[in-house]
Amino acid sequence: MTKKFVTVICIVLTTLIGAYAGISVWFGSRIQTETRAGLDAINEHLANRGIKPITVKESGYQRGIFSSQVSYLISVPSVSPEVKPLQIQVLTDIDHGPLPLHALLKGQLSPALAIAHSRLIATESTQSLFTITKGQSFIDGRSIIKLNGKIELNWTALPLDFTQNDIHSVFSGAQLNASVDANFKAWQGDVAIDAIDLTNPNAALKLSGIRLYTNSQESQTGLTVGTRGISVETMQASYTGLPAINLKKLETRFVLNENSDLLDGVANYDINQLTIGTKELGSFNFLASLDHLNAGAINSLADLHHNVLVRSLNNAADEDLVTNSDVKAFWQQVQILLKDKPALHINPMSWKTNNGESEFTLHMSLGPVDPGVNGVGLTGNPIQAFHATLNLSKAMLINLWAEIKQASGAPESKARQSAEKEVTAAIIMANVMKLAKVSGDNITTNLTLDQKTFKLNGNAIPTNSIMPWLESVTPSGWLSDDSPAAQEDSDEGSARQHLAPETLATILSTTGYKHEERKDEQGDPIIQVAPEETGATKIDFIFVGCGSDPTCEDVLLRASFDQGQPDALKVVNEWNRKNRWARAYVNKTQEPIIEMDINAYGGISKDSVQSMITSFFGIVKDFAKELKPVGDAR
Repeated sequence: MTKKFVTVICIVLTTLIGAYAGISVWFGSRIQTETRAGLDAINEHLANRGIKPITVKESGYQRGIFSSQVSYLISVPSVSPEVKPLQIQVLTDIDHGPLPLHALLKGQLSPALAIAHSRLIATESTQSLFTITKGQSFIDGRSIIKLNGKIELNWTALPLDFTQNDIHSVFSGAQLNASVDANFKAWQGDVAIDAIDLTNPNAALKLSGIRLYTNSQESQTGLTVGTRGISVETMQASYTGLPAINLKKLETRFVLNENSDLLDGVANYDINQLTIGTKELGSFNFLASLDHLNAGAINSLADLHHNVLVRSLNNAADEDLVTNSDVKAFWQQVQILLKDKPALHINPMSWKTNNGESEFTLHMSLGPVDPGVNGVGLTGNPIQAFHATLNLSKAMLINLWAEIKQASGAPESKARQSAEKEVTAAIIMANVMKLAKVSGDNITTNLTLDQKTFKLNGNAIPTNSIMPWLESVTPSGWLSDDSPAAQEDSDEGSARQHLAPETLATILSTTGYKHEERKDEQGDPIIQVAPEETGATKIDFIFVGCGSDPTCEDVLLRASFDQGQPDALKVVNEWNRKNRWARAYVNKTQEPIIEMDINAYGGISKDSVQSMITSFFGIVKDFAKELKPVGDAR
């Protein structure tokens, strides 16, 4: 009985081992087929990038029962005959699924198509790198290929410490964690580097806490959309004879989305603290967004740029670098872009110190215009709305001017007194000349371009001195032959000391917004505007402090949104931190509110009022998008 039992056990074990070996062989055959297909796809993609592409070739494949070993050769062509081509060899050991042997022996029972371990092999091109690493592979990678084809990557790079050409380089090493979908259409990853130090006898650059990340996918039009960014905890740069530069928490983030063949994107750059020498210069923030970009046109323009770049890298003659067909293709795609009325917002670009905060905002929208002769250029100005605001802190200006005077040798106390006196005088002069509006510690300047007329704080700017320069840098037809100064006395361009409900009602009618006029309890006019597709539930234009006068100096533009949104206060606080063009708050009934003022003090033209109203509706839509993840923005 015992002998028969042992015999049965042996037969069962032999059968299981045979079955496991057979399945492993089948998985090995499948992974070989799929890796070769993937290799062909990679080389096809590289070949489409231009002449002399980087190539990846299989230089050897040994397939066993439970594992295989494959060697890849990556070749990078030289840019000149004097430089040898770069060749990098990667050796990969592959454990076949469904239960890779080495993982199984470690008690890891997760099924997988294969588990691959990759490392570099020394070649003539990489021998110097192996000398630095004392014979170790600089890169060590582990890749798990799931049964559904998804790939999970865990790769590391060794630390380096070497000196070459008087530059001492210290690299802390790197860690890559990433995943790639089976169709190679979506990927996400994170690279972490503790430190990079580069020094020579005259200069030094030190970076710490470096992180690169991405969460992207290929869109239907072939563009890469999603989120990507870089963050650096500290950066120190120094050069002999110059003050050192120190940055803390440098962050860049870019988001690109595609919706119905239209792209919208946001770019954000932050420096938490900048110090030059011993002077702390505060923090900097730049936030820009683009809306309504035609994805097909952007893709075509990217291809056009790539083709020109490839010609440049291949030393094409100047006359062949950009051809006539390239120029026509460029303007054709510009026409397609303008049809979708793209918009640019900078909201804000700010500088903040212990003395105050200054910022710049910009809202600009473009529209279609007729093409030029033979499809090249434009016959008119595509800018439909433009509004820029510069808000300066008086305390910051005084401190900055005092620092400049001190750097020129003035004693600190005298520099401060002189700076305060000169800055105050300059602000008074700017206010008198209507170059700026002063409110407490804030100096504000608004610049608009309406009907091809530049206006500063609502007043048309005579362009006798700047028109020759504008014509030299602006495409033909973008600017009117008529000087804006000649239009100063027109109804559209003339400055108004008061705002009448009829003026705003006319603007709303011409821009297509339905509205109704009424009065509040104090008898001041109110224009109720239909929210339509702005995302708000209610929009009011409230004329403030009119009394018996049918016109007013102030108009409050207010938009209300659905009440009871749980994270509305968080959205409002974040909005107010990043935006000063319009203020937001949550009222007593828990409704998110956003408001903006139009002030006629000092004079404002109808065109400027229209531009500000257009900007307000854009801001309302932007605020609605911020609320959308936590509520039902309409």
